[in-house]
Amino acid sequence: MGDRGPCAHNAGMQFPDVIWHTPSTDEHGSMPLGNGEVGINLWTENGRDLCFYVARTDAYDGDGRLCKIGRIRIRLPEGTFALGVPFVQRLDLATATVRIRADGLTLQAWVDADAPVLRVAIEAREALPLVVTGELWRTDRVITDQDELFAFMRQASPVEQAHETPDDVLDAGGSAIAWCHHNRHSTWAANLGHQFLGDWAAAHAADDPLLHRAFGCLVSGDGLVCRDPLTLAGAPRRRWDLAIAAACERVDAPAGLLPALRQATPDPVMARAAHEAWWQAFWQRSWIRVSGDAAAEAVDRAYCLQRFLFACSGRGRFPIKFNGSLFTVLGRDKGKTFTPDWRRWGGAYWFQNTRLAYWPMIMAGDADMALPLFRMYRAALPLARERTRVHHGIDGAVMPETMTPWGTWGSADYGYAAKRADTLAGRPARADYHPLDGPADRHALCGYLRRHFSGALELVAIGLDLHAMSGDEAFLHDEVLPLAREFLAFYRAYFRTRGPDGRLLLWPSQALETWQAASDPLPEVAALRWVLGGLLALPGLSEAPAWRAWLDELPSLPTRRHGGTFLLPATVYDLNMNCENPELYAVFPFRFYGVGKPGLEIGRETWKRRLNPMGAQGWCQDPIQAALLGLGQEAKTLVAKGATTSDPGSRFPAFWGPNFDWTPDQDHGGVLMIALQRMVLQAEADRLDLLPAWPKGWDVDFRLHAPGGRVVEGRYAGGAWEHLAGVDGVTVERHAHQE
Repeated sequence: MGDRGPCAHNAGMQFPDVIWHTPSTDEHGSMPLGNGEVGINLWTENGRDLCFYVARTDAYDGDGRLCKIGRIRIRLPEGTFALGVPFVQRLDLATATVRIRADGLTLQAWVDADAPVLRVAIEAREALPLVVTGELWRTDRVITDQDELFAFMRQASPVEQAHETPDDVLDAGGSAIAWCHHNRHSTWAANLGHQFLGDWAAAHAADDPLLHRAFGCLVSGDGLVCRDPLTLAGAPRRRWDLAIAAACERVDAPAGLLPALRQATPDPVMARAAHEAWWQAFWQRSWIRVSGDAAAEAVDRAYCLQRFLFACSGRGRFPIKFNGSLFTVLGRDKGKTFTPDWRRWGGAYWFQNTRLAYWPMIMAGDADMALPLFRMYRAALPLARERTRVHHGIDGAVMPETMTPWGTWGSADYGYAAKRADTLAGRPARADYHPLDGPADRHALCGYLRRHFSGALELVAIGLDLHAMSGDEAFLHDEVLPLAREFLAFYRAYFRTRGPDGRLLLWPSQALETWQAASDPLPEVAALRWVLGGLLALPGLSEAPAWRAWLDELPSLPTRRHGGTFLLPATVYDLNMNCENPELYAVFPFRFYGVGKPGLEIGRETWKRRLNPMGAQGWCQDPIQAALLGLGQEAKTLVAKGATTSDPGSRFPAFWGPNFDWTPDQDHGGVLMIALQRMVLQAEADRLDLLPAWPKGWDVDFRLHAPGGRVVEGRYAGGAWEHLAGVDGVTVERHAHQE
């Protein structure tokens, strides 16, 4: 699939470029590119065509789906990419460029690191004609298929159908083609209304995030003229340079997007130099390079490719979507084929999944790519305060586990109007919902998520670690602390009962999605204790005395002793409905137990007794927890398995999935990255553990970020350290490799 090629722009660095020697036949043989906001899938087709989907992180339609903008086809002469013709396609990771060489032709494509524009350059031995076509699939249709509606997550009631509206072709002049999708309707107000937030919707109607949002493309190139509204053609020439701009703005009419599309194309020569400089700086921030055997090489490639995918989609207006990111293709599920806008679980963000793209950014030094996540939650904070008051009658804020980009529950999870009407009237709801609080209850009806609150505090934990790594005080005070204060105020007001021991009792509650009736669930207790401890380590916070007193009142992490001490999901737990291991949340994401910490054997005993050994797929945390517990051989087996189980229907080796979610599964790649980082380095403010879970037979060269602005570099080969830097002034433990 690929090899490590040197890059002149990153002296001494090697990259596992993906190289193909035969053309693809359809989009399932696509390669990804992106600049953080705009992403594309690029492939060859029909022996002559270069095709790509174009996507943006903010291209939400009126039903709350994250959609493709369109498909573009560049038609070359017959047989250009025919089987038997010399062919090489390479993803040049160093410069984020796809390069294709065919008989007598070279082609390169790249998405400008600093502008929302894709550029394609074609050079040929002999002059060749070109035809470029924009291909659209959205039409004026009513969707009633329930499996297809799954991609909408059905933001408004009724749920029996959705109305897809067509794209608009724009008049861009005689030398360009353009189109957009313009949202003439919005489900935002209905989504708020059936969550008892109709007054908010009415007062903030001008802020509807979906209505009049337009996302589109403009395609241009020297020598090309319009043959019809969606086709450009040009007479034969030896070089072609194309620019495809992608924009998303709120406009009154479709044509209003044209100015934004035209502004997106800076000078290509200067843009290329800046593009290469950005990627050079990105790759020099951090790396992990693993060698030793075939499994090591697979892990090495998987880590690098997944970090590349995050960089291609992580600098947009909205966070990375766990269920396919920007790189979904035709949806095939349950024997059906849907449009490229289809993805399982729709356009909402599941925090349990989303977080796994962001934990690895800490040690990778990619704090800039975490900003969209925090900005989305900060923007949703005013609505969250109002929702918390309306739903629970208390101050503070809590975020839904499954959250729309504007901050409400996904409508299906909150419960549709008909189901909620039955509940409020005292009649039983459907069996898959669990209204526990009587007819006036305004919690989400979905039992999997009803009191699944701990994700809000885990977001703060990610923020505290990012601050510890970067030292960015503005990020701490502008993004992290406002969220922390509101989330803690919610917990303080929501849980007020005391148990027999005089401590606070977290009841009624639940332990993730799995144990849906729980007292003192470990993820909630661990989240509170970890976040409060992290905040109290910061200087000068006025809330510190009250938080310290509250910390002393919290219950302890639930444990049991029976042939060894081990952690429990909760002190009392019933209604086992899923397959998570909540007890191991005290290992990750809240690092109470691990290498170099008291109670390591408690963590390991808990690992051995976990109810659901899930392995290395999707969001399953076994690889991370094995690494943090210093279980090197187990971690090796799991990351190697994860690195070699890409989607069998996709040619690109880092398109994981679909697993529980969709392809490419960003949870899967994120877990692999986190686990490998913690196999190499575990870092707290006062201690570094080097190779705490490293297997025998693997060598490593790494550069990773640690608290206090520390950058740790090392090279370990043949069982010995050849280079180590960035470890002065802190306790360091060097671990031997594990048999």
